[in-house]
Amino acid sequence: MKKLTLLFLAFGSLLSNLAIADSIDAFVSKVKNSNLEIASQSLILTASEARSKGVSLKAPMVGVSQMRTLEEGVAYAFEVQQEVPLSSRLSSDKTSRENAFELQRKESEFFSTEKVLQARLAFVSYWKDHEKINYLTEVRDWLKNHLSYARSVVRSDASSNIYALEIESYLGVLENDLSSVKSDLEAEKSKLKELSFDENYEPGLPVIDDPKNLPEASSSSRISSISLSKLKVASSMLEVAKTSYLPNLIIRARKLDRPMMFMANQEIMLGIDLPFAFFWQPRAEKAEAVANKMIAEANYRKAEVESEALKQSLMKRSDILKNQIKTLKDVSIPAAQKSLKYLKNIAPRDMSGLETHRRIFQDYISLRTQLVELRMAYEEIYSNWSLAFAKEQ
Repeated sequence: MKKLTLLFLAFGSLLSNLAIADSIDAFVSKVKNSNLEIASQSLILTASEARSKGVSLKAPMVGVSQMRTLEEGVAYAFEVQQEVPLSSRLSSDKTSRENAFELQRKESEFFSTEKVLQARLAFVSYWKDHEKINYLTEVRDWLKNHLSYARSVVRSDASSNIYALEIESYLGVLENDLSSVKSDLEAEKSKLKELSFDENYEPGLPVIDDPKNLPEASSSSRISSISLSKLKVASSMLEVAKTSYLPNLIIRARKLDRPMMFMANQEIMLGIDLPFAFFWQPRAEKAEAVANKMIAEANYRKAEVESEALKQSLMKRSDILKNQIKTLKDVSIPAAQKSLKYLKNIAPRDMSGLETHRRIFQDYISLRTQLVELRMAYEEIYSNWSLAFAKEQ
């Protein structure tokens, strides 16, 4: 019965450890579902879509006036007035608003994608600090054991006393490093809570998958696509500015409630405004629109050149990092692990043995630390690539 109880306790402990494990995909999914900044983008997009619809006519004017004469008494006049552009301003304005909606759609998508990738990087950074704590703790515990060897050598070799003191000093430095990384880990936890909009979120044991291949690239980068949409908006605004010289038709209808002496009881007026009378205002609007279009065009050309250069750079750096990670995992770290196995059967008896004993372990830890740093660097490249070039899902 006692053995059965112990077995259940052990199984319960295993399930507990599995339960607190937190995968990168689970966290990213949580951010997608609960991040309010991402959710707000749909509302911004809905508002932009609403602005893009309909015809942008000025609202009609409706008025009532009162007239009084000594002979006729009081009469009321009812009036309706509407302004209608004679130019292509309506269609140009509609195109401009549609282009603005398309730009907003791309910017909202860019923002949401950036937030999701930011969450992924934050989780990997949390994993990196978690791994550093494990490595530093392992080094500390191993050096304490190594120090016992050094002290045993001190008894027979007084000249190794300095070596033992150096190890003791390094252990103190290691404790400080461990405290610093623990502080960094808490900051990373706060970042995860901020991104998930959950102040009660407690990340468990971080689990990340193997490095993913870079997603298939779209025909153009998101930055180039956004710059192109900005150019379209600027071009359509220029078309709107060009129509500011042209007049608008004004229609007015007026009716009296009862006829009065020498006055018509109905009136219809057709007129036009004269925007070109103050020519400097339309000219200024057009000059500003021309300048904005030229700026947008230059930014678009610049974005295309920079995007292509960035694409080539990220591809090359990705290949290099993946090869380095593969070499460490398949060659360097397994070789260091074999050296450690041999080391367990050898007790250092002199300074040369102590140096070899420490060097082999430190090389092993250094390789594992490099692997973590390389993985972090690869995730940064993966995020930059996904944000700039990945095809829309």
